[in-house]
Amino acid sequence: MPARTSAATVGVTVVTVGVAGVTSYVYTSAPATPVAPTATAGVTSATVTWVAPASNGSTITGYLVTPIRNGVAQTPVSFDASTTTRTLTGLTAAASYTFTVAAVNAVGTGAASPASAAVVPYALPAAPTITAVSAGSTSANLSWTAPASNGSAITGYVVTPYIGGVAQTAQTFTSTATTQSITGLTGGTTYTFRVAAINAAGTGPQSAASSAVTINASPGLALPAPPLGEVGAAYTDQFTVTGGTSPFTWSISS
Repeated sequence: MPARTSAATVGVTVVTVGVAGVTSYVYTSAPATPVAPTATAGVTSATVTWVAPASNGSTITGYLVTPIRNGVAQTPVSFDASTTTRTLTGLTAAASYTFTVAAVNAVGTGAASPASAAVVPYALPAAPTITAVSAGSTSANLSWTAPASNGSAITGYVVTPYIGGVAQTAQTFTSTATTQSITGLTGGTTYTFRVAAINAAGTGPQSAASSAVTINASPGLALPAPPLGEVGAAYTDQFTVTGGTSPFTWSISS
């Protein structure tokens, strides 16, 4: 058959012993090249979407999607032709990926598309490291180092107080500050603390436990009825502090 540059239907005329017959014939070839796909990062994954190219006379039966990690092509992944949106899993968190797509039909595999824009798959953040803890009055001040974000920016932290190894109500901070005041604690009670970071993938693993601190109770005064006063006589009364943590500072408020 004479060569053609496209997969179009042509008429074929055969003449033999003065009798002509006409039939049709479709030239086929591998599918056309898709346009560049789009990609969206996920948790150690990416969702790739593309537009089906021209089939060039033979129905498209599948696609080859090639991940390109940090500029290096990885093993292509084969998909059937039932959809043009696919999720590739098992990608490396915090690495940069682009993707190309090639269509397949009975003739063969077409040329790969241009690469998608780069995306960065992500994972849960790593565990923070607690660096300091100190007791306040029904509170504690806690400091830690920010962990590896693993491809998605850290958006906050979860601090869990423990009493005797038993987890208490966690406190969530939407700030990315790595020093926070943990409030609502019980004076005179000994606590340890663990911190976990939050990113788009969720809440990561907890840190190791902090050192133990005993929360200061607010001081009070024991005030029994004072002795009766007498005109012209020396007068004294003894105040006794309750709770709190020494040393104490005394002052007259009125």
